Amino acid sequence: MYFALIAISGAAIVLLAVDHSTSLIGLIGLLVALPAIRKVSKGAVGKDLIDVLGITGRTQIATALALSIGLFLA
Repeated sequence: MYFALIAISGAAIVLLAVDHSTSLIGLIGLLVALPAIRKVSKGAVGKDLIDVLGITGRTQIATALALSIGLFLA
């Protein structure tokens, strides 16, 4: 489920690129989620998910910043 939500975010950025190709820069921000995806896929539970939550927050910030830069350049 976690991976699906990250994938949907990526798909939304790709759809946005139909009108603004530079918005693809936003995909760079999703790379921050890779450690969280690894932890969740290995079955992280309980306190291990606190790290995932922190990484998810950093992913949101990085993706928003990268997408904003991409849209600014459009």
